[in-house]
Formats: sequence, C-alpha cells, structure tokens
Amino acid sequence: MAANPGTGQILAELAAGSTLTQRSFIKTLQLLCGQHQTRCPSVFTLTPARKRRLPGATGYTLRLYCEEPGAWHPLPGEQGCYKVTRIDDWLTRLASPLTKVLTVLQHATPLAGPVLGIAAAELHGWLKEDVAQMQELLAQVPQPVTLPHDPLGGLPLADRADAARPHAHAYADADFRAVTAALDQLDPQHRWAGLSRYDNPEGLTLYLCPDHLARYQAPAPQGR
Repeated sequence: MAANPGTGQILAELAAGSTLTQRSFIKTLQLLCGQHQTRCPSVFTLTPARKRRLPGATGYTLRLYCEEPGAWHPLPGEQGCYKVTRIDDWLTRLASPLTKVLTVLQHATPLAGPVLGIAAAELHGWLKEDVAQMQELLAQVPQPVTLPHDPLGGLPLADRADAARPHAHAYADADFRAVTAALDQLDPQHRWAGLSRYDNPEGLTLYLCPDHLARYQAPAPQGR
C-alpha cells in the first residue's frame, strides 16, 4: 500500500522546526551569556535513576545530550550519565535551565537514523522517558519556576544581541552559572563523557558526540 504522499513533507517540516528550535536555544544562550563562557555542555536531563541497587534507595541521574541542532540525543547506555544522590539544592538551582531544556525536548522529533549504533526507535524511547520523568521531577520544586517574558521572542536571531535587555542577560547568566557549577562538581576534568566542543560553521559552540562531530570533520567532496 502506497504511503500518503504528504507524510514525507510533514515529517520534513517537523524536523526543520525541531532543528530551528534547538539551534535557537543554543544561539540565544550564547548571545546572552557570551560565547567565551561556553565551556561546558548546556543540554542535559535530570531524572530519577533507572536502576536502584537497594529497595527504597533514592538516586538521580544527570544525563548529557549531544547538542547537534535537530538531533539532540542521549549517549548510549551509561555514557554521559552522572550519579546524584541529593537533589534538594540542585533542583532549586537548576529548575530554570532544566525547564527551558524540557520545553525544547518536548518538541523534538525522533531521529531518522541510528546514532552511535543505537536504533532510532530506542533513542526516541529514551527521549520520551527522560521528558516524562523530568516533568514529574520539576513538579517537586518547592516554589514554582517563574520564567520572565522573553524580550527576544519576536526578533530575528541576528538582532537579538543588540536588543537584549540587561535583565535578560542577568537571568540567562544566572542559569549558566548554575549549570557550570553543577557540571564542574560532577566532572572536574571536563571530559563530558566523550562529547567534544566544536565551533560549527554558523559560529555556534556545540558539544557533540563522535558521530555528529565526524560529519563536520569529513572532507568536502572534490569538484570536477
């Protein structure tokens, strides 16, 4: 039975929208905070640990994501995962950046092909589980997370640096400092589970998995 001819176009439009949203997230963060401060990943989830060694034991997992625009994804298995035992202070400090990441992940489209040898369906399953568990975890924040009106939302990305108000800079900088402090504590050697910093052709600083990094570093095809 032939597939609906509009299905491919719909999927392509969804993927394009997801790419734009994820690229905008990274670009806006770097415009507000200054690209020189981008010294750690900024896309990660915080969820209850999937495996608990003792009945009733509590534990949480902070999981780093590859930041390739349009293809955010967790690393395979336990790679990119850091164990957190107490999250009372963490959840309060990281609630705002986690809420922003969650908003973007909720609109992510499944990857079309495998990454790092993992089937697309399996990656999509992990993404759905992380989103659902983060929603439950953020609901436990003692005080609701109040996100200010985005003064940059109606402006082209190229104009955002000049249009940003001081309070937007301060707000984003506070988020960034909270993320940096948390990740420095978990990974003082800054190995980031194999994610590599890369300044892509658009001028965005991304932390990429080996697969997506290789696509940027592949030699350009020779013209005739």
